[in-house]
Amino acid sequence: MFQKLSVQPAYNQVIEAIEIKILSGELSLGDQIGTEAELEEQFGLSRNSIREGVRVLEHMGLLTREKGRRLSVGQPKSSFINEHISRSLIMQRVTYRELVEHLCYVEMASIDSALQRGSEKLLEKLHQNLAETEANLDAPEVLARLDMEFHTMLAHATNNNVMIMSYEPVGQLIYASTQQIFEKTEIGAKRLLEAHSILVSALENKDRDKAFHWMKKHILDFEKGLEGTGVDFDAPVNPKYWMEK
Repeated sequence: MFQKLSVQPAYNQVIEAIEIKILSGELSLGDQIGTEAELEEQFGLSRNSIREGVRVLEHMGLLTREKGRRLSVGQPKSSFINEHISRSLIMQRVTYRELVEHLCYVEMASIDSALQRGSEKLLEKLHQNLAETEANLDAPEVLARLDMEFHTMLAHATNNNVMIMSYEPVGQLIYASTQQIFEKTEIGAKRLLEAHSILVSALENKDRDKAFHWMKKHILDFEKGLEGTGVDFDAPVNPKYWMEK
């Protein structure tokens, strides 16, 4: 009737116990939890088990090590979270069509927020991105990264953590795929630069109509670019370029 239960490695129990206290709010950002030696005594486990559990939590960003080897609660690394969500999306065999549809909603919300809440600092970063883009029109891999960074900056303009965290993993997947477009056609890079330049100009001038028009046009160009590479929008996303980015 029942299947055999697997026994968790001791270090997994350490990870789970510390995660639960952080998620419940019992431990907050910056709170100290002691040294590995103190954790060894508290948990009643071997130093190796404590060390391995702490290593994983440090990699995730949930723990940081201060002077004197004391450990404290840290901020989870967005890169770690995004990578795992991106992997999950691939394993769920999400299609290009699903990703593009999601992107349409997020990009329009992002440009709207940037118009309302955009700052001089955001515009400065976008202009720097534009300069780097113009200097790398013949470097597909670099261009794909700069494209992703441009749209990630707009997503951050929402100041909405849920929006940002839902956007970034999808953005990593779909914009990594733009490398294919830039490799196959020179016009793709030029159209990217044109769209980004006009979007930044529209943000500077608070021109909502132009910003919305060009974001819709930019998304349409992106779809057409993918179609030009032979992508089947109802097929699962190919992880090749994401894995090689």
